[in-house]
Amino acid sequence: MEGLTELLFPNTCVICEDLLIQHEKGICSICRFNLPYSSWNFTDENPVVKALWGRCAITAGFHLLSYRKGSFASSLVHAIKYQNQQQLAIAMGEQMGEKLMRTETYKTLDCVVSVPMHPKKKKTRGYNQAELIASGISRVIDKPFYADFLLQTRNTQTQTLRDRLARQENAGDKYQWNVNFSSESINHILLVDDVMTTGSTLEAAEFAIRKQFKPEKVCVSIATLAYVF
Repeated sequence: MEGLTELLFPNTCVICEDLLIQHEKGICSICRFNLPYSSWNFTDENPVVKALWGRCAITAGFHLLSYRKGSFASSLVHAIKYQNQQQLAIAMGEQMGEKLMRTETYKTLDCVVSVPMHPKKKKTRGYNQAELIASGISRVIDKPFYADFLLQTRNTQTQTLRDRLARQENAGDKYQWNVNFSSESINHILLVDDVMTTGSTLEAAEFAIRKQFKPEKVCVSIATLAYVF
């Protein structure tokens, strides 16, 4: 039965569509090697941090890939978001975790949290890709992952086709901190999302955290799979 399934629905690379070998998840080794990896480290000088200067207090930032329309990165992100590539999302999170472990900043992290998805949208899609990426990071860096640390209480329209101003207005005050989590013993939070464009989503998530944690009490850093240049 397994052989028949593979024959009818072959396991192929989401980018080049070549057949994958046993250990490959969603993307072949050649395409993975040729992804547009960022040369920036996990620091306060990372472009994802600079994009949020004056908007929120971010300690450090990291993005694995540089995203441009039509690139390998865009094909990868599209597959993760819309083609049910859940294992690929986790695998990319693990790769992010491996790179984060080579930095000094990660050692101060206390937990990993993901940008939430509204329950209705998550039910329709079946998963939250940011949550899967964050779980992969958590597994590698050995820091606890809290999927429900933040909650999305307002179901906004998709950000994909909206312009910069509309994205910021659309994000607004749509997240809130989950009161079931204790704020004790948390000093540095890693906030994870799949793609950063204008930063409005991460800004809204950071704002929700700041309602509970003051900047002098808790540091917030961010990690995204891809950053749109």
